[in-house]
Amino acid sequence: MNKKTRKRLIFLIDLQNCYLSAQYENTYIPNSSSVLNRIDKYLKEKTDEDAILMTVDTHQHLLMTDYLSIIEKRPTFQNKDGLPKSLLLPSMLEKKVYDAIFYKDSYGLSLLHLQYLKKTYKNPSEIYIAGVDTNICVVSIIIQLQNLFPKTPIILDTSLTAAKDDLLIPKTIELLKNLNIIVK
Repeated sequence: MNKKTRKRLIFLIDLQNCYLSAQYENTYIPNSSSVLNRIDKYLKEKTDEDAILMTVDTHQHLLMTDYLSIIEKRPTFQNKDGLPKSLLLPSMLEKKVYDAIFYKDSYGLSLLHLQYLKKTYKNPSEIYIAGVDTNICVVSIIIQLQNLFPKTPIILDTSLTAAKDDLLIPKTIELLKNLNIIVK
């Protein structure tokens, strides 16, 4: 099936070692390991019509153009030369095939990423969101996707997200509901 007619986009936001492993104290997000297990189980239920898209936050460590570009269907993500271990994926995600991986150097997607999404996935039936940090990158990308696909329902499953600051989560959820995001 042509990617342009895919029914659902599954966005996995910043599921990389620096957020998911306690060895990275400054960026580690508590509860992220249980979220990761639920995401892995969720991905096993996806259909062939679903497009799985991944973001990787480079934290501006890598400014080389090739790392900030879109990489399609890269099943050997873990072997990406030059990426520090903190930016790599946990082993349960590293061997999956992604329809696109977006390397970003800030909270949201770049103009290049957004143009690619609009051209490739013209009219998805829904966008499903999972990842970290709910209060920063997840909310930033949701707002961008809502602007890009205003008629497409966007679903945030809170069991598939985690945040560094749990006290902000209720306010973030309230904001997203006010923006007509479906929150489960």
